[in-house]
Amino acid sequence: MNNRKPDMALIISKKANVFNASNLLGTGGWLPPREREALDWITLIKWMGWKSKLIDPKEFNDEIMNACNLKWIILTDDPDEFESVFIKRLFEFIKIFPLMIISRSGKAGSHFSNIFGAETMTTTAIVNTLDWIGVPQHKSWPCKKNIRVNTLECRPGIEPLVTANEKVFVAINKKAAGKWIVLSFHPSEARDLEESFTSLLKYILVYQSCLPVAWFNFENTMVLRMDDPGSSETVHHSRYQNTKLTELEWAVIGEELQKRNARMTLGYVPGWVDDGDDTLGNISINGKKPARRKGKIYPSPLVKYESLEIKGKKKIYDYESEFRGIQQLRKKGLVEVELHGYTHIHPDKESWINAPDRYNNEAWYREFGRSAIDYIKEIPSEEHPFRLGLKALQEIFKTDTSTLICPGDEFTNNVLMKALEADLMFVSSYYLAVKIGNKLYWDQYVSAPYFDTYNPTRFNAGLPVIGYFHDFDVSIHGVDWFSDCLKDWQTAGAKYFIDFKELAGILSHTISLNKVGNETQLNVQQEDKWKTIRAARISAYFPETLSTINFECDLRKSVYRI
Repeated sequence: MNNRKPDMALIISKKANVFNASNLLGTGGWLPPREREALDWITLIKWMGWKSKLIDPKEFNDEIMNACNLKWIILTDDPDEFESVFIKRLFEFIKIFPLMIISRSGKAGSHFSNIFGAETMTTTAIVNTLDWIGVPQHKSWPCKKNIRVNTLECRPGIEPLVTANEKVFVAINKKAAGKWIVLSFHPSEARDLEESFTSLLKYILVYQSCLPVAWFNFENTMVLRMDDPGSSETVHHSRYQNTKLTELEWAVIGEELQKRNARMTLGYVPGWVDDGDDTLGNISINGKKPARRKGKIYPSPLVKYESLEIKGKKKIYDYESEFRGIQQLRKKGLVEVELHGYTHIHPDKESWINAPDRYNNEAWYREFGRSAIDYIKEIPSEEHPFRLGLKALQEIFKTDTSTLICPGDEFTNNVLMKALEADLMFVSSYYLAVKIGNKLYWDQYVSAPYFDTYNPTRFNAGLPVIGYFHDFDVSIHGVDWFSDCLKDWQTAGAKYFIDFKELAGILSHTISLNKVGNETQLNVQQEDKWKTIRAARISAYFPETLSTINFECDLRKSVYRI
C-alpha cells in the first residue's frame, strides 16, 4: 500500500453497480435506511476528509489493495449474503495488512457468524447509554430516549467494544495485522433513531484504525444560512407584510457575527421581477423611473420599490440599501452570497402575470419546482433560470457560487444536474447534497432545522448543523431575534459559525497521516476548486501511543509536519 496517497475507505456493496450508474445519489427527501446504507457510508467518509471507493464484491482484487492507502473496508448489506469464499479471503487480508473491516453481524448459525465468532441475537435490549470499553479510553454516548437494539453473542477470543447494560452491541475479531468489527444494528437505522450512533461510527473508524489517522473536526459547528435577500417575492406575495432589511440593520447583524467570529451564507436572488402594475406601487432603477413593463427583470441591487397601500400608507422596499449593507459585511469577511434562484418566481413570467392568483398562490414562487419543469424543457439551455441566476450573481458580486438553495426548497433532477455540471459543491435543502467526485450525494444526517428551533442533540452526531431562516424573520422580529437565536444555539453547543464557502473550502480537500522515516506527515490533496477561507480544525490519532492531538491547518500546502 502506497503511503503517499490519500486515505481510502473501500465500500463493498451488491448494489454498487446501481449506485455507480447514476450521478445523483439520493432524492433530497427521506429514503428508507436499507436503500441508502452505502450512500450513508460514502457521505460520512467525506465528512471525515477521506476518499472512498464503492465496488461490487466481484470487483475486489489485489490491484485495488495496492492502488491506494487503504485503511478501512466497509461491507454494506447483510453479511450473510456474501459468499463464504469472499469472507474468508477478507480474513486472509487482515492477517497481512493493517486495515480495519467493519460490517453488520450475521445471524445465528450463518457461515459469516461461524467464521467471525459472533452472532446477532433475536432478542433486543433497551439502550439509553452506549459505553465504549476499548482503547484509548472509556467514553459514553447518552441517548436522548430509550431505544431497542439487537445484541451480540460472542464466542471466546471475540472482544466486546461497545456495551450497554452489560449487553454487547459492537465486537472485534483481531488478527495478526488487522481487525474486523461487527455491529449488532443496521448503521443507518440506528443513526435515524439516535444522533449519537453517528458519533459512535466515527469513533470506531478513528480509534480502531490500525494506522495513524487524521480527520476533519466538525464538532459543535453550525452553518448559518439566511434566504431571500434580493427577492421580489416579498413585494408581490400577499403573505409578506414586511420590507427589506436596511443598511443600518445589516450593520447590526454584522456586529453580532463579528462578536462570534462568525460567517453567514446569504441565499441571494439576483433578478427582480416587475409586475408592471403602477396602481400597486412605483419603482426606481438605479435612481431613475423606468417605463413599466410586465415581467421585466432588473438586477436586484438597483431596485427601490414604493408600495401604495390603503389609506395612503406606503412601504419602501430599498434593495439598494440592502445591497450596500451586504457589501459592507462581505468586505469584512462576515457574509458571502450563494444562489437562491434567479428570480424566485416561476420562469414562465407571462403565465405568472396573467394568473388571477399571482399574488397569493405559493406555487408561483417555486422557480425550480415540478410546475416549472415543462416550461424549462422548452427553452434554450442558456435561458435556463439556473444559468441566468449563476451569471447574474457572478456579475453583481464578482464571486463564484458554491451552493444552490432552491426557492421554497423545491427542485427536480433537472436543476440538480445543472448544479452538478456547474461544479457547485452543495445543494442545500432540509438535507444537504454534497459533490463527491463527479456525483451529487444527498446526506440525511446534515440537515437544516429552522434557526429558532435550537436543540442540543443536533450536535450529538459531530457533524455540521445548518441553521436556516429568512430575512423577513429579522425584518419582523428585529435584529434582537437573530442575536437571541445565536445565543440559544451557543447554549445548545454551537461554538463555530461558518458559511458554505468556508465549508466548501474544507471539503474540497482530503487528508491523510503517513509515516516518512521517523517523521509523521499530514498529506493534503485538493479534490475540488474551492480554497480554504480559514484554517480547518483537524484531529489526529496515533494507535501506537494511544494519543490524540487537535490542531488547525489552512490546507494550502500539500505536506505538513506533525
